Amino acid sequence: MPRETSFSHDHRVHKQNLRQSLFEPLLTQIRALAATARMRGELRRPELEDYPHLLIAPIWFAIIHNGLLDRAHPLDIGDLFEAHLDLVFDEGGGAAKREKCVTE
Repeated sequence: MPRETSFSHDHRVHKQNLRQSLFEPLLTQIRALAATARMRGELRRPELEDYPHLLIAPIWFAIIHNGLLDRAHPLDIGDLFEAHLDLVFDEGGGAAKREKCVTE
């Protein structure tokens, strides 16, 4: 069996640290906010609580698209995310509400 290299060990440790310190807390926070939004009637569908990854999926997709798939035609990540929020949340939690918060 091949011996693990220092590089592969460092990579695995870095990936684990990134997941534990950044990604898991983000998913936990999204899950909690989704539960609050569901109780307020702001979610179009309840699946966001079970799959909080869905909220940030457009950002990941745009990063891959812009960096690897089609650099000549980059997606506007902000516009893509705003459109996604409008798909996920009812009108009460959509763009109109966010615009009101920005202007206040």
